[in-house]
Amino acid sequence: MVCDGKSERSVLDDLTKYVQVITVVIFLLFSIYNVGYFAPVGMHYIGLIDATNILYTFGLIFMVLAGFVVVISASVAIYTTLTHGVRRKWIKSLINFVISVIAGLLVNVFASAIDGLLRGYGNSDLISIPIILRQILANIETVDRALISYGVFVFAISIGLIFVGIREYTSFATGGQIHARTVIGAAIAIAALFYLSGALVSTYYIILSPRLYTFNLKDNTHVEGKIFRSSSNGFIVVVNGNIVYYPKDEVTKVESNRQFGSQ
Repeated sequence: MVCDGKSERSVLDDLTKYVQVITVVIFLLFSIYNVGYFAPVGMHYIGLIDATNILYTFGLIFMVLAGFVVVISASVAIYTTLTHGVRRKWIKSLINFVISVIAGLLVNVFASAIDGLLRGYGNSDLISIPIILRQILANIETVDRALISYGVFVFAISIGLIFVGIREYTSFATGGQIHARTVIGAAIAIAALFYLSGALVSTYYIILSPRLYTFNLKDNTHVEGKIFRSSSNGFIVVVNGNIVYYPKDEVTKVESNRQFGSQ
């Protein structure tokens, strides 16, 4: 196959447009995720975000979106195979729902693993639904109700998006149309998903994360707490349930309580 200069330029133009659209989408989701992340502690802290935080969040969102696309594609293939020859709509809907629940769980676990890898945390810090449920059951008397609500809504929206994605894709593939209201509803659901995911992650680290750090300050005092967010400007730390900001110039040493090589 021979491509002339015009066709090559056309392909490059199309790729450029796709990259621009994807970049804008990721930036919007990045903003929504961070708004949700800082919502439980106060939006005034969001001004402390710098380039290092942007790189982490961009990487997380890109990988999660890629995982979503892969899972939905695989779910569509499985759904098509299982419903081949099935005529009753309620059976198809039931199969779609079961696939969506399993796929939603996989997406949450995948997102948890990516978050853990990007943060450099161990398995005990992954933000997956099973681990959150285990932590909640272990601390049922003291756990924050908001954490349960965030987890339930994130899981439910994930299932709903996959369910609608399978239904709309199979309908479109057989000659149907995707309505504008479906696209708008999906966009709103995705925005809500990333907002609540940010709130879920931050609430988890505030309440249930076992990772503690010791901060040595310039005045020779020592403070132990959980790092809520760090940047080149300083550290936002959870100390005895309170949110405290330590500028980098006030901190002389930060020590993790995790001992590598031990269980």
